[in-house]
Amino acid sequence: MRHIFLTLSFFAICIGAYGQNPTKEDWKYRPVDLEDAVRHMSKLTDDSTKQWIKSLDETEYIGQVHFSQGMWIRNTWHLWKGGELASYFNSIGIQHPDDMSGIIFRCFYRELTGNPWDVEEQIEYYQTYWENAEEHQRRMETDTAYVRQQQEAGEKRVHEFYEKRKLELPIGAKVRFVVKNKCGAFSGGYTVLFGRILEYKDSESLVEITGYREPKKANGVERCNDISENKILVDIQDLQEADDTDNR
Repeated sequence: MRHIFLTLSFFAICIGAYGQNPTKEDWKYRPVDLEDAVRHMSKLTDDSTKQWIKSLDETEYIGQVHFSQGMWIRNTWHLWKGGELASYFNSIGIQHPDDMSGIIFRCFYRELTGNPWDVEEQIEYYQTYWENAEEHQRRMETDTAYVRQQQEAGEKRVHEFYEKRKLELPIGAKVRFVVKNKCGAFSGGYTVLFGRILEYKDSESLVEITGYREPKKANGVERCNDISENKILVDIQDLQEADDTDNR
């Protein structure tokens, strides 16, 4: 939730900053290379926004702007359409628009904070990423031992996830979860139940139902789910910890 709030907040701040000083021509301008892009971003961003950006660490800043201001840059500066700035990035070995905007933002942040851009290092990072991705895909198509290794690694991650959830929600924990209350020809309805964890069975938990957010839907829940003696099996990943603010 905090991530979403900061992303929207940043976008709102940028919209507020843009248009205070820049002209219509500034809005329409499309940078031609990286230095031009960073210089133009500085022109479009007011001092208070710059100070706010500098209050974030670099990783947080890049994460906040990728889907907000980043989308604007990728579309407006024609990074998807092969514009002049995209052609510049292609010439230095960067092909994907997401990578292009990432480098722009990282260099802009480093310019604001007085750090070296290290463009060559960034280029190497993205090129290595795509080389590894291509090699992974090639091996998944041709190397059965590698495929098996990846499957085992995936199964291990899933197992570790479930074990972690069991520690977070121990036996006796109060939980809430979503189940169907409409099925058959009228499928598609869902409602929230509350319960208490009785035991774990592999990736599922046996939960004693203690309440309904919408009691009038209880009959539908019983018709659409396998409930025995007021107990139901729920996938561990579908459980959330219930708190005192939940209405029961």
